[in-house]
Amino acid sequence: MNAPQPSQFTRPWGPILGLIAVVAVGVSELPKARAAEKPTPPRLEDFLKRLGFEAIEFKWDDRHAVVQGRLGGKKRTFLVDTGWAVTTLDEHAARGLKTLGELSVKLDDSFTGRLSDPDILLMEELTIGRAQFLNQPAQVRTLEMDFVRWRHDGVLGCDFFHRNHCLVDCGGRCLYVRASRPSEAVSDTLARSLRLSRLVDVPMRGKYGTTVDVEINGQTVKLLVDTGSFATVLDDSQIQRLGLAKLKYADPPTGNHLREQVQTTVIGIGDIGSETLSVSELKTFRIGSQQWKHVQAGVANLARWGLAKPGTRNEETQGLLGIELLVNHGALIDFSSHHLWFRAEP
Repeated sequence: MNAPQPSQFTRPWGPILGLIAVVAVGVSELPKARAAEKPTPPRLEDFLKRLGFEAIEFKWDDRHAVVQGRLGGKKRTFLVDTGWAVTTLDEHAARGLKTLGELSVKLDDSFTGRLSDPDILLMEELTIGRAQFLNQPAQVRTLEMDFVRWRHDGVLGCDFFHRNHCLVDCGGRCLYVRASRPSEAVSDTLARSLRLSRLVDVPMRGKYGTTVDVEINGQTVKLLVDTGSFATVLDDSQIQRLGLAKLKYADPPTGNHLREQVQTTVIGIGDIGSETLSVSELKTFRIGSQQWKHVQAGVANLARWGLAKPGTRNEETQGLLGIELLVNHGALIDFSSHHLWFRAEP
């Protein structure tokens, strides 16, 4: 396994090295099959472990992906949310941990660069599964939902997934992490193997919010890849352009299965509040070379979440690609190669 990339603390009197590290299984040669035996294709988990990735299983909690770990000697639960920009701890989970200001340090982070904000919290030792992460930065805020009890201690955001070279297996309920960025040879091996396994891919873009271009009813739409959203949701500014209409409930043959009433409520976090959600049926939904018909999606005003709002960095993002579609079609979200993979279907 390649040596982990260091991050550096700096004080006025000189550098103190800190390490962002992951305990991962090393790369080894694939065993040779016996001549008399038919070789069995390795499971994805076994294959990725041979490429230096460590597997962390996540569980479903009210349609959210959750991992359990330890921070500051205490058990903590985190949402796995690829639509969340910066890793965040709830105020209660941050008690007893130090900020950069309290430590009088600055952090040269492998993903964000130099961090000097004194309010940034430092998770000096975070353990999830068998993986240990040192000196991971996080912001602190009150995490709560309108009318719903918030049951978790924090959210793993895009910075965490990029920094730790993650791959999220939505269908297999597994988060893979790696101590260092995969080499070009490892990335090429992984991509070839996924294509041989009949997966198709599309490029992802963005740093603090990863997006893909899809085609809905013949029109190009930019969607945020969001495991924190229970369903695919489009901004209501797209209703006319995409020819959307409110749906009378019926089970779709493919795609999302929104088993809610025709009109429901999206619950916001913190001061965002709740937002009315209507359901529409998309005649066609194409991502890369893969196309589905009669896909159900929600429609809501996403400006309150900072999406599709003029003058913001996410103004071109017109919706959310939610966990239900990602799970139903076996999606793999690869933050190292910036590709989103889907199971090929007839």
